[in-house]
Amino acid sequence: MRYSEHFAGRGRELLDAAREKGLEGSLPSRRRVATHPSAGTDWIKLKVTTQQDFIICGYILGEREPFGALVLGYHKGKKLVYAGNVGSGFTQQTLKTTYEKIEPLVTKKPTLSDVPREIGTVTW
Repeated sequence: MRYSEHFAGRGRELLDAAREKGLEGSLPSRRRVATHPSAGTDWIKLKVTTQQDFIICGYILGEREPFGALVLGYHKGKKLVYAGNVGSGFTQQTLKTTYEKIEPLVTKKPTLSDVPREIGTVTW
């Protein structure tokens, strides 16, 4: 965290600048508050949020059933490229319902060609 000069009334511009620089956000304060952010409720966190749609391309096994993580991809031009894995945020129920939707779509042919070997065996 870095303290900067005061930008009165320019919160939107500051948040846009944080987004452009790839920063997490900003911590604006109410007018005339000269204390540190940990000092109370006069500071608020404005978080930069981004989102993107991904395609479920497969899954990998893990410590829980029926899968440990989903293997994700996205379109880059006409190519489908590896985006990463996601395994957190699932409850036992969402694991089950997600698996029930993707299990009938399993194929032997890989849908991605650029998956790192370190992630293990992928069920496509």
